[in-house]
Amino acid sequence: MEMTPSQQRWEAWMTALTDVLAAFPADVTVTCPSHADGTVQVAFTGDPASRIGYYTAWCDTCHEGISSGRAGAPEGMPIIALRDSIEGDPDIIPDDVRLLPPDPYLGDDAEEHTF
Repeated sequence: MEMTPSQQRWEAWMTALTDVLAAFPADVTVTCPSHADGTVQVAFTGDPASRIGYYTAWCDTCHEGISSGRAGAPEGMPIIALRDSIEGDPDIIPDDVRLLPPDPYLGDDAEEHTF
């Protein structure tokens, strides 16, 4: 069965996130998988003690991106504490990041979410 365009876009974003994480702690330049107009940025939000939380990946130009499911942060990765993420930190994750639907397999008419 062929993937829909939204499934292909979601998979491309997951690959981009994986590429950034695989290179950590080294910096790597990964081109925006949606529009090739910028580079992928990644931040981790979670509990600093357990290092459990989720990743947000977004394009620094078009501000489209994804949020991962539950994940662990590798040692040395900065963590935005969950309590601090409620108010947001525009210095880390822009307020206008548009997250792709969490389940691209819902179809191409699923709504995008704003961070």
